[in-house]
Amino acid sequence: MIQEFTDEIVHGVQCYSQCSETKSFVELQIQTESYQVFHRGTQSRRYKTQELQTSFCHQDETLHDDIFSNKDNLTEETRILCFLKRTEPIVTKEIQKNIHSKVFRQSQSKRLFYRNSAAVKHTLILNEAKESKLSVTGLSWNSNRTLLATSYGSLCHTDWCTHNGMAALWNASNETLVFNTPKQKYVTDACLMCIKFHPIVPSLLAGGTFTGDLVIWNRTNENDHLLASIGSMHSGHKDCINQISWIPDSLESDLQNLSSEKISRYTTTYRLLSSGSDGRIVCWRIDLCHLGNVNCVKIFQIRHKDQSPLPISNHFNSLKKCSLFRSDLSETINNDRAVNITCISLAKNNPEKFVVGTETGGLLVCQINSVNWDETYKESLEEYIQSPVKFSLARQDGPIYSVDWSKFYPNLIIACGFNHCIQLFNVLQKSPLISIDPNYGSIRGVEFSSYLSNIFICITEYNHILIYDLTNDEEMNSIYNCFNEEKLYSLQPELLYTLTSQIDNDIQSTIVSAKLNEKDSKLVATGNTSGVVYVWDFGNLINELSLKVINT
Repeated sequence: MIQEFTDEIVHGVQCYSQCSETKSFVELQIQTESYQVFHRGTQSRRYKTQELQTSFCHQDETLHDDIFSNKDNLTEETRILCFLKRTEPIVTKEIQKNIHSKVFRQSQSKRLFYRNSAAVKHTLILNEAKESKLSVTGLSWNSNRTLLATSYGSLCHTDWCTHNGMAALWNASNETLVFNTPKQKYVTDACLMCIKFHPIVPSLLAGGTFTGDLVIWNRTNENDHLLASIGSMHSGHKDCINQISWIPDSLESDLQNLSSEKISRYTTTYRLLSSGSDGRIVCWRIDLCHLGNVNCVKIFQIRHKDQSPLPISNHFNSLKKCSLFRSDLSETINNDRAVNITCISLAKNNPEKFVVGTETGGLLVCQINSVNWDETYKESLEEYIQSPVKFSLARQDGPIYSVDWSKFYPNLIIACGFNHCIQLFNVLQKSPLISIDPNYGSIRGVEFSSYLSNIFICITEYNHILIYDLTNDEEMNSIYNCFNEEKLYSLQPELLYTLTSQIDNDIQSTIVSAKLNEKDSKLVATGNTSGVVYVWDFGNLINELSLKVINT
């Protein structure tokens, strides 16, 4: 039997409500109820946005409501005063934080001036050094501040030094100076790595070689300027001499206004310090009465254990957990090994106190007040050489290139190194007072001004000369004015000038040495890896700073 299916329409059944009231509805465009806004005379009653650099701030709601409840009884001046009292602590706190913030380090202040280029007064090239591909390793002005001494040597030694070094004297005060004709030229048996004029006697000149020889010249000798050359066999250095510092005694300081001929009548004995890659600081006595007799008086040794521990980054913290690197990171390994001394600066008020910088980032405050300068030192192989370190400052991540001790602040030093920063230290405090990153690459030299109390200058590797003011206060920039210890903690260095050079043919050359002229405040000398020396002229820079300068 076949059943057929057909479509059928069934009508719906309607069920009506027994409720007598009919409900109605209205469609709205929001899910929440509308809110009411009350105008209270301010833009906002409370903070709504928290995406700020500063911390979230809470206001006293009670005080806020009390003020505006009686707003009819308050004058306009009173309302402004209430507003300032409420906001002044907040604004002041944030301004103090922003002073030390790196966010505003690129901002220009009213006293900041930029020059497109600095004038080059002289370009000095020694042809022999240029042909031998020697770099400028040292610069020094004599006490008359007219003669510039330059030392030449190689910075790329892969073996023992087998070529000659050179020294040249240039008369920078001569406006018609020939760029490749020095006033005097000396040749040494090895690369000359540093050079230094005596600070009072303009005729005395000392240099140090790559092989550890100390060379003394006396320009008053008519026949031969070479006074002495002392090698490592005479109780001296066993490695390269990196820097030399003369130590003036009290008698020389009293006679500094006399000529060199008159000074030689009163004193014929001179002192100097030399520091080198062997970690040694050697005290020398020079006696001009005995045909240039140069004697070693005392030897000090700086070792790795004299430095502060190196701060370990997060990368090395992770490596330290591995057994493979534990022995490498041990602080007791090679503690007695000598450390390379890269720079040294004597305290201006106490020449027997000085600070040294090392190749491994150490900054060490030293003192040699126990030295008997009348004795002659004989080195013994079994003797444990004494360390002069009295205090160790915070250690850096790389080599220290330059360090200087302030003449006006007895406890203030400045240093620069591999980390591209300029750091100011109080020698009584381990951590730095302040760190400055000029964003101009490596800083090769820093030096305090000897005539302006708060000015210091730094030289970058690519011919930028930066001039800073320590206190940002023109009234405090007086001449030869010393300050108390409390001033060190209120220093706020400000960049005053950025002097740049446009030297197309020396783009690949890096500045490795720089020196201020202490008498002529307009001159700065720099030397680069190509063996070229530039004498820069600041022009009327000191007058533009509106500082009182007295040339004595």
